[in-house]
Amino acid sequence: MIAKISNDFIINTDEIRFILSCKSNSAKEIASNAKKNNALINATKGKGTKSIIVLKTNEVISSDYNPDTLYNKCSMTVNSNINDK
Repeated sequence: MIAKISNDFIINTDEIRFILSCKSNSAKEIASNAKKNNALINATKGKGTKSIIVLKTNEVISSDYNPDTLYNKCSMTVNSNINDK
């Protein structure tokens, strides 16, 4: 299943471990560590970061979408696949 997580960025939703608001201290620390380890992917295209997505591979993606928006996009993808079966 795939979902659009930012302008021009699409991700396999099965690879998502969790999504955090970038305002939390945990998210800031995770993003900082990912940047140090060259594991941060900036998907904001110059816009402000509103959330970060942590993948099962421990890579981190910064997105300009709100966490609720990302959740809804991922949920719609999962629900549409269930309804298609």
